[in-house]
Amino acid sequence: MYNRFYVVFNNEASIDIGVKVVSRPEIPSPHPILKEHSIPGKYGNEYELEGYEDIEITINFNFIDKENIYEIFRKCKKWINQIKDNKLIFSDNSEIFYRVNYAKITSNERIMKSLGRFTVTFNCEPFAYEMEGQEEILINNEAVIYNAGDLESKPIIKIQGEGLITIKINDDTIKANVGQEIIIDSYLELSYKSDKTPQNNNIKGKYPRLKLGENTISYSGGRVDRFVIIPNWTIY
Repeated sequence: MYNRFYVVFNNEASIDIGVKVVSRPEIPSPHPILKEHSIPGKYGNEYELEGYEDIEITINFNFIDKENIYEIFRKCKKWINQIKDNKLIFSDNSEIFYRVNYAKITSNERIMKSLGRFTVTFNCEPFAYEMEGQEEILINNEAVIYNAGDLESKPIIKIQGEGLITIKINDDTIKANVGQEIIIDSYLELSYKSDKTPQNNNIKGKYPRLKLGENTISYSGGRVDRFVIIPNWTIY
């Protein structure tokens, strides 16, 4: 559809708003968060990995508008500040996306009467996600799904049914007391219904992870009408 590089954010393409990406941004590598341990009698220290820092992706935009340059600026501020969909996607690698925590316009200026430019910094989670990993996988009693990503993932499980249901993912067991439906969200570490009614008290066990490679998923007990998992495949 388009023959030049653009970004999609907030479910809108930059090119549709009327702005051009000056150059493809550099994607920084996430920095590990390490806890230092000093051990008496040992040369050097030991370090424990506690997580990774968020990354910042900076993108320069420019645009031409011969009629009203300030109207484009207003559209851009709305696009950046009123976030309804936090996926950041690059047109040359549209199979993955970054989750944006927040975005800010760090500079904007009018170069000529009809030419403007501005810079946006997107604060993102450290890793990217595969689009394919956002699709629902239907599970019938038992299944094996394969994590071909780079890291363990935090899936979302959606169950429709009734009663006490036991879910087993590899060696981990979760018990869910289901009243019509429940969503077990490992990404947020929350459980709720589709209308966001909290269900945390109806869950026992740790929020599951999908390890690299094969993962065996099964359920038993209660009545299950539908059981799906959104794997959230995660990559560097």
